[in-house]
Amino acid sequence: MKSLFTQLITLVLLAGALQAHEAYTVDAKKSSVYYKSLADVLFFIDTTIIGNNQSVSGQINVLDNKLLDGKILINIKGFDSENSMRDSDVMSLLGFDINPNITFAIYNTELIDSQLYLVGDLEVNSITKAIKMPVIKTFINDSITVSGKLDVMYADFGIEPPTVAGFIKKALPSVEIGATIRFVKTK
Repeated sequence: MKSLFTQLITLVLLAGALQAHEAYTVDAKKSSVYYKSLADVLFFIDTTIIGNNQSVSGQINVLDNKLLDGKILINIKGFDSENSMRDSDVMSLLGFDINPNITFAIYNTELIDSQLYLVGDLEVNSITKAIKMPVIKTFINDSITVSGKLDVMYADFGIEPPTVAGFIKKALPSVEIGATIRFVKTK
């Protein structure tokens, strides 16, 4: 009798362990990331620079509507600020020659004071930093959309704030990064 009970418990535990996660991939047509940088001229805020990017790929794994892990790749060449010279400079600043992607490896989510955070490592310019990005997550049919934004310091990723002619305009020391990523269930 004891052996049958042990076998049943073992089967229940194995069935739980074998429960498959669901994979979701980025819907590139309905996903985008951006950066927003403020620059000043002689200490007066003068310019807001926004670069948008729809060259996003990746996948997340979900179990019981809970995000387990994932990876998002953002092609650096995809940033468009409506100024091709600036976009070329941004590619150089972000280390495109060494690694053509910004990578966000997601390890889990945390709920802190009713705010959901994606927890993971952000790699920019071949430098990796742990981050917690506040997000809003929406489930619709077989898709999950995650939206959020975060301020990061250029220096955290070994980047000198950009300037024009070395001194005329200088970006403030932080840059806002944000994303709306739509994931669809892999069939």
